[in-house]
Amino acid sequence: MHALNADGYDNVPTKVYLVTYPDECPLCHVAAQFSSCIWAYRRNQRELEGLFRCPRHECQRLLIAEYVMDSSTGYHHLTRTKPQAARAPIFDPEVKAVSASFVEIFTQ
Repeated sequence: MHALNADGYDNVPTKVYLVTYPDECPLCHVAAQFSSCIWAYRRNQRELEGLFRCPRHECQRLLIAEYVMDSSTGYHHLTRTKPQAARAPIFDPEVKAVSASFVEIFTQ
């Protein structure tokens, strides 16, 4: 559980409770422990966005985590992260042995 302050439309900080931070960068697809940068409400007090930076030295990209509040508990739950980058498919060694060019073309 994470407790933090988020800015609303009136720029008044509001106490927010999150169940979890993202645990994987949606761009480099490496598991990481994130620390937050900026928090702000979207549209209303139920939708929240957080700006994070991937802590991995090779990535360092920014991502946005979207949260929605559970009205029964008041806690915000992670719903998605963006932007998303496609994962490269994993091929069996046999496929690579038969046609390395297929693997190269397919993963473009």
